[in-house]
Amino acid sequence: MKIVGGQTPRGKNFFQREKLMKLLYRRLSTGSNIYMAAPRRIGKTAILRYLEDNPHDDYHAVYIITESVDDAEMFFKTVLDELFKSDAISKLKKVSNTSSEVINTILGRFKKFGGFGVTVELGETKANFYEECKTLVKKLDDTSGLKLVIMLDEFPQTVENILRKHGEQEAIRFLQLNREIRQEATENIAFILTGSIGLPTLTEKLSATKTINDLNVFEIPPFERDEAREMTTLLL
Repeated sequence: MKIVGGQTPRGKNFFQREKLMKLLYRRLSTGSNIYMAAPRRIGKTAILRYLEDNPHDDYHAVYIITESVDDAEMFFKTVLDELFKSDAISKLKKVSNTSSEVINTILGRFKKFGGFGVTVELGETKANFYEECKTLVKKLDDTSGLKLVIMLDEFPQTVENILRKHGEQEAIRFLQLNREIRQEATENIAFILTGSIGLPTLTEKLSATKTINDLNVFEIPPFERDEAREMTTLLL
């Protein structure tokens, strides 16, 4: 194990907090959507990448970072792009005819239009990535036993970006769309949101706290004494 400065520790450089990981999986097993809360540089991203690198049982976690995104449609396009590149979606196609049909239908629209779906608005052709994302999470087979965890890193920063570029109403609408996606998703899909900016504080500023009232707050506590001792020993 080595000290990793500035980069996310992965593999043998990730210090696994066994109790914390068990608690996180316990929350996921109840079907909860999670907001992971912790101060900066405490290891939120490292935990997400560990879930991605070391899938537990039938869980498949897809890591998606949206730090630079400042538009709702681009956000949902990014989510779809990463999902379709993931092993989880590939496996769903293999184990479920229902999921395979849904996935292939959406991919077919991509090939036809050069984007996921098309709507016409004010005479201009515009890709409707939100609707396609909602269709995907609503219709994926939830009987195959495969559990999909969609991990959105720097989600609050995306909200902040949209607020700055498009204004308060668009930022609130973006939060509402995401809540709708989480509510529409099948039971085998869970979301984990996290980021350097506090999401509850941001939604409170927007008077939109109800847009995240479906999220189960998962706080990352400081190291216990035995954890700190073990990590120090490994490093030294």
